[in-house]
Amino acid sequence: MDIGSEMNSPMHNRRGVVTGAGSGIGQAVVSRLLRAGAEVLAVDIESARLTDMASANCKTISVDLADPAARA
Repeated sequence: MDIGSEMNSPMHNRRGVVTGAGSGIGQAVVSRLLRAGAEVLAVDIESARLTDMASANCKTISVDLADPAARA
């Protein structure tokens, strides 16, 4: 799929949440969404993996989503 320009992208002015965003497939998904013009919330258990990712269109949060207390 050619994402073309941001303005023509189906993700322009959309938001996405990506878990496991600090590496592998999650990191690739964040990159793809940002290139497509989306705003992204990148979530990972390891905060160090997210430090280079933060930008105006990408907010980051480090949390263990498997821990019910962390989600409260």
